[in-house]
Amino acid sequence: MMNPSTRLAEFQRGQRAMLGPEWRWKTARALPPRLAHRAVQASEPLVRDARGYLTLVDRGPRGLNRARRLYPAIAAAVALNADATKVPALKIMTLAGCAATEIHARLEIVPDVVETWEKLFFDARDQRGAVNWLSSQVIHAERRNGNNQLAAQLTLALTGGVDAARALLDAESRVPMDEGQRLFDRQVKLSVKFEQAIAMPLASSADSLRFLKFSMQVQLQQRRLELDQQKLALRCRDALRQEEVARYRMQQAVQREARRAAERTRKCAARTQRKADAHVIREYWLGIRAQQRSAARRAAEVRAANSPLAQLKWGSSTGAAPTDDSRATESPVFTSMLPIAADDVLVQVPVRDVAHVHTTTILTRQDGQLALTPVASLSV
Repeated sequence: MMNPSTRLAEFQRGQRAMLGPEWRWKTARALPPRLAHRAVQASEPLVRDARGYLTLVDRGPRGLNRARRLYPAIAAAVALNADATKVPALKIMTLAGCAATEIHARLEIVPDVVETWEKLFFDARDQRGAVNWLSSQVIHAERRNGNNQLAAQLTLALTGGVDAARALLDAESRVPMDEGQRLFDRQVKLSVKFEQAIAMPLASSADSLRFLKFSMQVQLQQRRLELDQQKLALRCRDALRQEEVARYRMQQAVQREARRAAERTRKCAARTQRKADAHVIREYWLGIRAQQRSAARRAAEVRAANSPLAQLKWGSSTGAAPTDDSRATESPVFTSMLPIAADDVLVQVPVRDVAHVHTTTILTRQDGQLALTPVASLSV
């Protein structure tokens, strides 16, 4: 007599074969709504909880809130299954055999929620050897729903394993999709040959020899298929590495262009600053030259006023001595060096000796900018 655990395993295997990877959720929906029903009580705990969740949800918004409080893991799994942005990647990683920690790191999903989602909606992690079941219940099911791209990705993840799943999610354009489909078709044909070998009769020695020969061919094809799958995994790994190199080069190109733009901006600012400094210096020297011309003109006027010819008067035989008022006071002259005040160093710009100047300007640097600053007078 079969023990209860064995009967439960056989029942689960049969339900999975008929209903597909979401057999637990379909079973819960098919159960009576009363939790005290014999069929509900005979089910496994997760199916009973799913039936209780569905019973509360059917009662409206208040029942939905209560279901979320009583069954938070199931509510989170249902919400995750409705997220079309995460479910494809989740199916790919689950079918490829990726660990729950890696799924959590990539998709930011709590491992408990991932485990509950797999049991309810995608119980296919441990069925990688059931090629025919995967082909009919997973691959072709996606194609019947119009998800041809996801079906191809699941096929590659199934044949290439974890490396293929990572390459699909990070470098899909570099992954050999056709190679995955070809290997999967070979795997399906090989499983058919295995079934044929099991069904071969062994009534005579010739039948035994034929079976031995056929089984050796099947084993040889199996090893070749495993070798091709390893090659596919290596190609997927190389594709992922190439994608990482391409991304690194792209980042370096962006950073290099940013540095070049910053250097161009710096040179433009420096060029603009030099032009501004040159303009200020030119204005400074123009002012100095104007002061020199003005001082020279006043000195010439003073010399002309003090010359003997300026003392001659019409109708007078003797010239009067010049008075003090008629004499213009001698103005002090510029020093041979005019100061230019810098931020921390006193710089002097040589100019020519000129006559008296009452006011002048000096060239100063304020906050890194050249400017003209007027001063009241300069000492000789």
